[in-house]
Amino acid sequence: MAITSTMKKNHLDHGLHNEKVCKYLNNKPEFADWIITTAFYASMHLIYGKILPVVIRSGNGKARILTFEDLYNYHMAGKPSMSKHKFSLNYIEENHPNMANQYQFLLDNCNMARYHKYDFPRDISKLAYQYMQEIKKFCTTDDTVK
Repeated sequence: MAITSTMKKNHLDHGLHNEKVCKYLNNKPEFADWIITTAFYASMHLIYGKILPVVIRSGNGKARILTFEDLYNYHMAGKPSMSKHKFSLNYIEENHPNMANQYQFLLDNCNMARYHKYDFPRDISKLAYQYMQEIKKFCTTDDTVK
């Protein structure tokens, strides 16, 4: 298996693993913060598996970016610092706007759950689970619509 397909598969597998955890937690509403957190990280890995590798124009030809780290470094070279999560959101808004609102909801609420509060209403965790499922569907189909 080529390195690119292995890396892509690793992200997809990681996302699907996190989805299993999220599904398990979704039956335990007292853990709404962890439902949201696992929904975000499942979605993040699924999206990385969908978008990587990225082909970019480089000089007179094209280059393939294989990892998210390299994609981040390529786009951020010489620019002011930005978190990788914020960069991911910006990249998704630019390249896959049909998933941007879902991803932003998950990112914002995951950040809130990890750093500010853990007590979320059930409707927020249900929406996080739903958005993760929408992102999964987008990422596991062959037709990427921009």
